[in-house]
Amino acid sequence: MLKYPAIYEDVVNVNAAYQQLLSEPEVTDFKTWNMRAWHPPKSLYQEEQAVFDWVLSPFSAADRQRFTELSPCEQGHARTRYKAFDTTIMELADDIAYGIHDLEDAVAMKMVSRDLWQAEVMENPAFLAHPLWDDVMTERLFCGSSKARKHAVSKMVGLMVEHVYVVENEAFEHPLLRYQACLPQAQANVLELLKRFVFKNVITIPEVKGMEYKGQLIVLDLFKALEANADRLLPTNTYRKIEAAKTERERKRIISDYISGMTNTYAARLYEKLFLPMRGSMFDRL
Repeated sequence: MLKYPAIYEDVVNVNAAYQQLLSEPEVTDFKTWNMRAWHPPKSLYQEEQAVFDWVLSPFSAADRQRFTELSPCEQGHARTRYKAFDTTIMELADDIAYGIHDLEDAVAMKMVSRDLWQAEVMENPAFLAHPLWDDVMTERLFCGSSKARKHAVSKMVGLMVEHVYVVENEAFEHPLLRYQACLPQAQANVLELLKRFVFKNVITIPEVKGMEYKGQLIVLDLFKALEANADRLLPTNTYRKIEAAKTERERKRIISDYISGMTNTYAARLYEKLFLPMRGSMFDRL
């Protein structure tokens, strides 16, 4: 799945503020670092150029040119403009899961109230313009029954999935680029409303952001330790890649990819094993 058909340098080169950050001295104390400024660009890395070229090779020169076009952004990184057919299907599935299943978790954990739902969703002008369900949905969501809540969530998902349709972008020749999966405007507007509701009332609350901050510190400390002690801490097959790397950037990418392949649990246990004196032993299975 190729969601962002662009290389990192092409995306960030137009962002003057980000370029200024790159020129600043390296940070050593991550706990005092404002990570918000380092919003990741949506792109591929230069090390993936060969794979990127291979993915694009079946397309005509005109399709490749258009597919990789970027849109400038006044404040921030440049953005890709187009997605392939399979990627539009994946993105719809991701958005539906984000907007609806995260809502289910929030209701189950009592992170959002019925009154808040009523005020910010059911009575929102965007929903009133496209009322995809009635108050029965609210009753099922907040009645306290897991079965009723899951029934409501299943109904919401069905209202989205069953209306997905395919359009054609005649600017492209190849069917993988020409066809696009879409939602009708009504469903798209309501889904966007649900995503904003979850983002505001779940994703960005201090309790959740605190866990995100802790995860960022774990990743950064693991990277620093693994980079400085690659010969002692990395698995043999990963260290062989480090030895074969020709540049510092390539070595950093190998370590980054290794960490990105960890589950949350594995990363947390490795952190404990390396940095907490009373935790972990040579016999621990991560």
